[in-house]
Amino acid sequence: EARHGADAWARIKRVPRTDWMDYLRWYGAIADVPVENDVAIVDIDYDADGVTLTTSSGSTIGARLAVLATGMDGGGAWTVPSIISHNLPREYYGHTSDVIAPELVRGKRVGVLGAGAAAFDMAVTALTDGATGVDLFMRRPTLPMLDVAREMEHGGGLDHAHELSDATKWALSRFMSGLSQSPAEHHFLKAWSFPNFRMHLGAPWDEVRLENGEIHVATPKGKFQFDQVFAGTGVAVDMSLRPELAKIAAKAALWSDRFVPPPDDPSPRRLAFPYLDRQYRFTEREPGTAPGLERIYAFNALANMSMGGMSAVSISSHRFGVPRIATAITGALFAEQEDMIIPTLMQYDTPGIALPPHIRRALGLPDQEDPLAATG
Repeated sequence: EARHGADAWARIKRVPRTDWMDYLRWYGAIADVPVENDVAIVDIDYDADGVTLTTSSGSTIGARLAVLATGMDGGGAWTVPSIISHNLPREYYGHTSDVIAPELVRGKRVGVLGAGAAAFDMAVTALTDGATGVDLFMRRPTLPMLDVAREMEHGGGLDHAHELSDATKWALSRFMSGLSQSPAEHHFLKAWSFPNFRMHLGAPWDEVRLENGEIHVATPKGKFQFDQVFAGTGVAVDMSLRPELAKIAAKAALWSDRFVPPPDDPSPRRLAFPYLDRQYRFTEREPGTAPGLERIYAFNALANMSMGGMSAVSISSHRFGVPRIATAITGALFAEQEDMIIPTLMQYDTPGIALPPHIRRALGLPDQEDPLAATG
């Protein structure tokens, strides 16, 4: 609205990603936040005095606290089914999270495994970039039409889910992970606007092989041939998949250390999540064995179990999650400086009232030195 006016805001349905990037740059500028791009963190170490981050160039960054705000794959990795990765050379497949050049799909037959938002996003991207056709496959026999996750996007769920009991958090995660969410409406309809888009229900990939430079896929609904395929098969949350988290994973408590799941739902995947405190902080597996671990905050997918949902990666939740972690950080910094409160106050020497000269004379106080006169 500030940039384009109230009418433009009233008309817009979704913000273009380039406008979103402009907004982020503006926000960083007015907040005076230094941003460094193209920096990879390869190691995170910690002790009682602080956190040390090591970059891929070998430089180190010291900090009192560190926040992992690294999104969906920051606690693990995007996953590609072994039926694809074990049977195709890497150049023949990708993940829907990949950034691709138009040349990769232009003039090619493209297959997409998965039917979530990212799968349709990739389908639309490939079709827009000139793919001769896109076939999208999902294993379920019917198209899911409910978006149940949105039902938790209310003040109670987003602001207080981290206060739920562990048993309820576990049950909620089980329920949500068993759902098949409806795809995002805009890209679903956009994909179907292309005459060379096809969708196949009840069609998991049973066989994948490469023959004479052509990808052959067998499904219960028939056999298909492609030049390029993409997996829209989600993300695995597992700290062992992230080398930079190795020292955290070695000492941090997991859900497997704090929670006994019901017999009918052992779920080793969910037990591998870190068991965070209510402020997004890692906790020690064994008390006293990892001083400084509490200086690191998991504001990414690693927080989903402990904080009761998508509290760190859902845009809707940021209204509540960001103030919560900001309060946690300032609280930690303030507590760390507790012994400096009184000495700092004792050094404070700024008068609360600027006395005019005639009042100073009436009170018998010396005239204040003119700072301009002192400097000429």
